[in-house]
Amino acid sequence: MNRPALTTLSLAAALLSASPALAKTDEVPNPFDDYERGEKLAEVEDPNAPSSGSQGVYRVEAGTWSAGAGFQFAYTNTSNGVLVGGDESSETMFTRLLLTGKYFIVDNVVLTRENGRNSTETGFLMEATAFYHYPIGEGFGLAPGLGLGFYAGGSDRDLLLPNGNLANENTSTVGFSGTLHLTAAYQPHPNWRVRSGFAIGILAGSERVSSQETSLSSRAVHISLPLEVVYVF
Repeated sequence: MNRPALTTLSLAAALLSASPALAKTDEVPNPFDDYERGEKLAEVEDPNAPSSGSQGVYRVEAGTWSAGAGFQFAYTNTSNGVLVGGDESSETMFTRLLLTGKYFIVDNVVLTRENGRNSTETGFLMEATAFYHYPIGEGFGLAPGLGLGFYAGGSDRDLLLPNGNLANENTSTVGFSGTLHLTAAYQPHPNWRVRSGFAIGILAGSERVSSQETSLSSRAVHISLPLEVVYVF
């Protein structure tokens, strides 16, 4: 075979072997590739995005402030020691205005403080309470809590003295308080929450009678039902 023929055959073979690569290079891009790629990226969950699970708008993030106002329906049973004979007891039912301020120190845990006047004597009560908020559904949550505090005050009481005389005595009282809370809340809006529930508290201390230089026991059981509207900042 002559040289021109060999050259022609070699060139044809080279063109045939290169044609698949050229066909790949010149392939027209699929216009749906970018769309499908974007759909796959959208399916990847953003770790910093807020969850759309059970918490809904029920906000329990650390650093959240809230303030509330409402009413508390309460029952108190008080037992006070006397100088002669057994203890004296009394029962009281009342409604009072409830004002609260709360701060989430960490996620789900809120710290609040309650102060006010004792229902059975002239005095001051201060109690710090920690609640753990547990979201249970879209905007709903449970909030068990525990409060610890102290109270101090005084009263004027008619006491039977050891000599048989009845006297109006001035007393001073100091003691400690503890309260167990079980509340439920609903937050239909990121800034508004409604709260209600049940609380039972115990106060225990001593009452000093100024003229007798002696101390008497002082105890109280307090049951309350709060109803509160809370604004979450």
